[in-house]
Amino acid sequence: MNLPQPWLSALRSSPILSTLPPFDFDVLMGALSRRTLESGQLLFRQGDMGDSLAFVAEGKLDVTTQEPTGSERVIRTLGPGEIIGEMACVDPAPRSANVVARLRSEVFLLDRSLLVSLQEHAPGVIVAFYRGLIKILTARIRETDDRIANELTSFASRPASGKEPRAVASPPPARRLRGLPYRGKVEKAKVPNLAWMPDRDFELLLGVAPPVVYEDGMELCREGDPGASCFLILEGQVGVFKETQEGRRLLATLENGAFVGQLALVDRITRSATVVATGNVVVLEVARDVFERLIASTTSLGVRFQEQIAVAGVRQLRLADTRLATIYQRQAEVRGNLPLLKEQEDERRAKAAAWARTALHEWGLTAAAMDRVRASYTNDPKNRR
Repeated sequence: MNLPQPWLSALRSSPILSTLPPFDFDVLMGALSRRTLESGQLLFRQGDMGDSLAFVAEGKLDVTTQEPTGSERVIRTLGPGEIIGEMACVDPAPRSANVVARLRSEVFLLDRSLLVSLQEHAPGVIVAFYRGLIKILTARIRETDDRIANELTSFASRPASGKEPRAVASPPPARRLRGLPYRGKVEKAKVPNLAWMPDRDFELLLGVAPPVVYEDGMELCREGDPGASCFLILEGQVGVFKETQEGRRLLATLENGAFVGQLALVDRITRSATVVATGNVVVLEVARDVFERLIASTTSLGVRFQEQIAVAGVRQLRLADTRLATIYQRQAEVRGNLPLLKEQEDERRAKAAAWARTALHEWGLTAAAMDRVRASYTNDPKNRR
């Protein structure tokens, strides 16, 4: 490629582009659109629908949010080699922050239409792209889940004000049994993540990942265990729980169309949460060996499967971000009942509001994009949701 060497070095250092072989890197860069931003020029606007990402080759970009007073607040600065908007590229959603050039900058844009084209014409490129993105999302989800667990434990250990009961979820009964074969018919049109799939690929998927049933209260997987499989929910709901010093906490409720359990297969670290059936649940159970073959395959089924794992990671991260923002907000509300200096309380409330508005802006959070996924927050002993 006929680009300045510093630009190439910066782009090559990107967590996603660094996984591409040289030829595939050249193919992708030749398809990206280059944009020069002058100081003060806007790249992304908060609230606009986003479906593209940007690789920074040169310069500096500020990520800002609009304060209630109308002023702009800089919450992150991007430099060469960094990426912005990658979540919206695979799962379009409104931008959660502005991105504006601090200095004259050079960026390369990749939009969703190009991803679709690459799936058809350069599957090797898209497989490498998804591989890098999935690893990034997995690391961020684990980091956010750890923050949630730490905040829940820390918050629950503070002296109660007498007005706010501790948020402890009652653990469901633990029944570690294997799912039973599902004898019914799977209708792909009713499952969001399968409706796109050609019939031939659908039959192949059912052949390598037969549907099974988990009854009410059964654990699909348990926190701390090694990952042996992941699950695509076809019918029913599951609860996702995290163990804390105060007991088991409900993090989320997932419904049909959601993937769960894939993190431990991506990074080979133990399970980060326990997943429990809420009522009878029908799932496609994808064993580790099948998952690893699909995640590296350039076949139509393999590429589509990787796309859905990436989308699932984006939505799981958005869900975790929503949960964390809710906790920060709730903490600020409860702290308002405690004897704090007004300046301290104002600062904490401002931080909580910023979390809620930006929702970890660099990951493109928007709760509206979470179709078929509901965040849950338990704020009384009866496990109200």
